[in-house]
Formats: sequence, C-alpha cells, structure tokens
Amino acid sequence: MAKKKIYDADAQVKEIVDNMPLITEMSEIVGKDIPKYVSILMLGMGYTPEVVKRIAERWPGNPGIIQHIEKDMVLIPAGEFMMGGGRWEDSNPVHRVKITKPFYMSKYQVTQLVWKEVMGNNPSYFGGDSDLPVERVSWNDCQEFIKKLNEMSGGGYRLPTEAEWEYASRACDTWDEGDEKELDKHAWYRGNSGGKTHEVGRKEPNIWGLYDMLGNVWERCQDWYDENYYNGSPEKDPVGRSIGIGPVIRGGSWHSNAERCTSSDRNRYAPGGRDNSLGLRLVRSYNGTEVI
Repeated sequence: MAKKKIYDADAQVKEIVDNMPLITEMSEIVGKDIPKYVSILMLGMGYTPEVVKRIAERWPGNPGIIQHIEKDMVLIPAGEFMMGGGRWEDSNPVHRVKITKPFYMSKYQVTQLVWKEVMGNNPSYFGGDSDLPVERVSWNDCQEFIKKLNEMSGGGYRLPTEAEWEYASRACDTWDEGDEKELDKHAWYRGNSGGKTHEVGRKEPNIWGLYDMLGNVWERCQDWYDENYYNGSPEKDPVGRSIGIGPVIRGGSWHSNAERCTSSDRNRYAPGGRDNSLGLRLVRSYNGTEVI
C-alpha cells in the first residue's frame, strides 16, 4: 500500500514565498491577474486551500495585505493631556497639549511580515519574516515604506507626530515612572528582553488597546528633534520641527533601561541611520467622514 502523502503547510508556504518574484514575472508575461492567477494555478497543482489562502494574504500588492493592516488600526479620539516631564531637561517643562482631531494608530509595531509584503525585503537583524517588529530601518526607509503603502491603499498612512505618540502612549501611564514591576507587564526592555526583540502583542496593552508602546523597538516620529522645543511649542496639534539633528524616536527598546521606557522620554536618530533597536508604528489620518 502506498504511503499517504503528508502536506506540511508551513513548508509549502515558505516554498512559494521564496519563489514569489519568479511567479510574479511569469504571471505578468501571460497577462494574468495576481494573485488570482496564482491561486487558481496552485489549486490546480494540488496545494491545499489553507496554503492558497495564506499565500494570497502574503502576496505583495494584494488587497488582503491592506485589510490586514487596516483591521489593526485603533481610533484615538481627540483630547488634551499634559505633555512632558521626567528627569530629562529636553522633556520639560510640562505643558498642556490639545489634540483636536482624532486619528488612527496601529495596535502593533510594524512587523517583519508586513514590511516584507510591502517592500519585498526584510532588513531586520532579528530575522524571521514573522510577527517580530521590523528593525534596522531608517527614517528615510520608513518614508519610502509609507509611500508604497499609500500607493497600494486609499492613502493617509504616515508616522505619528511626537505629540500624537505621547498622547496615545500616556494611556498606559497608570504607574510611576521607574516602577519596573509594572513596566514588566507592558514592555520588553533590558530587564526582561533577554537581549532581543519579541513578537508584537505579547505584553498587556494600554487602555486604548495599543501594544508595546514602551519597549521592544524605538518608534520613529515624523517630527525632527529640538531639545528646546517644549519651551515654545504650540498648544494645539504641535507638529515639531521639519529639520534638525535627526527625527524623534520614542518609547525605548529591548536594549533600554527602564528610565528610557517612559511616555515622556525623548530621543533622536539620524534620518539615514539604522539599528536593531529602531522600528516604527503606523498612524492614519481620520478623514472626517468615517463613523466614530
């Protein structure tokens, strides 16, 4: 009796993903729609529906990728908060900020899987093409990623302003800064990371349902850093500088001490610089017509 063939779905998915460029080229030559053509071809070749579905979701440019990103966006309502504080001079003085427009923010840091689906590569040091956060991406790389994502979707995706980031992050500031017992529940930092990044969404979220706002990887903002900006920043919707010594990064990382993993801490990095502790989180502008 012939042995029954055992299908390894993970191995099949990896095989197809590794050959995506070649299959895409073949599909374009014969003038077929991608990934519809690929799905039909794979079913005809005997691949299981599970594998076909997973490939279709991962295909670069596939609308399923956009749906995957959009379903993780959380609407952050307009409001006001006290921005700044802590031990660092550039994070003071504490001042009132009003966020006058709601905006969407992703529950998660951008993962290696999402980055590869949009950009076709994975530059991360801690590799895996998985739900690990993407890292070793520069601010300039992030701008190109967002440009391509907006071309694939209805647009509106961007990096958060520094004020938007802190406003969203402060929903998790229900403990005193420096309380490592509480920080451990919400963040991967030097005290518990084991010297590496971790899959997004494994720690407790804040009250808006946002994961890893502190720790895992630093998150880039659209603003450029100015150590004296808080001395004269506008009260309503501050957008920060558009040029300076480097764009702002926030939140700390797997490599940071607890004192860096706070909502108030500010830092910066060169726009072309890359590091295995630097990633990003997406926001999307609210267009004013969607139902809140």
